[in-house]
Amino acid sequence: MNTIDSWSSIEAIIRQRLELNEIDRRYCAVCGRQGPSLSRCFGCQMVYYCGEEHQIEDWSKEHAQKCTQLEWVALGEFIQALPAQPPLPNVGDKWPLSLKEINNWKNWFSIRTNIVNLANNTANVLKNLIHLTDKRQLTHQNAVDGLLAAVTDLLTHVLTIGKAVVYFSLQPNIHPLVIHILSGFNKIDLVPNNQSTPNLPARFHELLNMFPDNKGVELVIVIGDDHQDDTDNSSIPHAKLKPDRLIITTTGKGRQLDTFEEKRLQQSIADLLVYFNAAHLFLPSNKEQLKSMLSKQRPTLLTFEDQEEFHQAQRFLSTKSVNIHHAGTNQFSSLIIRQRPNKPSSTYSTNSYQILLNTTTINSIDDRSDENSSLLSHQRSHQSSIGIQHGYSQQQQQQQQLNPGLKQVNVSKDEKH
Repeated sequence: MNTIDSWSSIEAIIRQRLELNEIDRRYCAVCGRQGPSLSRCFGCQMVYYCGEEHQIEDWSKEHAQKCTQLEWVALGEFIQALPAQPPLPNVGDKWPLSLKEINNWKNWFSIRTNIVNLANNTANVLKNLIHLTDKRQLTHQNAVDGLLAAVTDLLTHVLTIGKAVVYFSLQPNIHPLVIHILSGFNKIDLVPNNQSTPNLPARFHELLNMFPDNKGVELVIVIGDDHQDDTDNSSIPHAKLKPDRLIITTTGKGRQLDTFEEKRLQQSIADLLVYFNAAHLFLPSNKEQLKSMLSKQRPTLLTFEDQEEFHQAQRFLSTKSVNIHHAGTNQFSSLIIRQRPNKPSSTYSTNSYQILLNTTTINSIDDRSDENSSLLSHQRSHQSSIGIQHGYSQQQQQQQQLNPGLKQVNVSKDEKH
């Protein structure tokens, strides 16, 4: 295949992925009407309306506060439509600084300058592809920001876990660390539907890099649904953990695994339980699962996609006198912003908020230097998240927006899809 054919193939893949995203949102955000006569917001071009009346209604109700964020959603969709995975840290590339000094993505990118350099080089190539999007045309800096945000989307889980290990003082340099990652609705994006794990080691080796003197780490990742019960046939690890070794095992037991984990997985009792996207735990239909989770006398990490989910969980836990070790924004949330499919003007990011709880008595909590040390003390807007992560000058730390001047009510009458 020559160069022209290769580019044509890449362009076809990108066009198809972008069009599928567009089809999903092509309905009036107010009344739900579909059809070829819909128009888009002139600012973000991510929300459709059947007419100017409904656009004005949505603007005053919600969209005015989210229009700029939705421009970043468009950027993320374009970057993630590329048929290549973002660069990840090399195995064995140990952190030169302690975890207490790496408190956010800006700190992290400062020790991963090779990834920043790759993003800059890739952004130069993207100028040949920006004609494929009908959204705001990307500048070079926009492309770099988007590429780095895609890296955070892959690594948010492992760095969030790593910080929890520090919060709970689990000391992987003294004994091997065992972590159970549980989710019952397949919303966790660590494992695809075919339950294969080809890229998991690459994504989770950063956990070893974070703790240079570790004694080994084992991850047991739970996938599947409530009706699936194949723990008897699941792969139970027998390999002995040793320094700087990562063992990843998946099981299809689903949400009920934790009930039997002491019996079934006696060789891998969890030091840390992790529930990514934990909002489902607090639904009325999941009372028993929540009760089981709260009864475990082990450190537990819960993450949430948006502030509303987080506050709902926090209020519930406060009524149960649960020992909340830490709660607040997560400085290692994904910087890829996404659009709610059933609520076009709403946005979210993976692992935006976290709650760390422990049902055992916590005698004291040391003062912490990272930016998550106090409850909601650093609420941050996602529209300023991207664009400052790899800069080191004061000027580069200023909030960046794609085009705030276009944040207005304006219906494009001649735009048809």
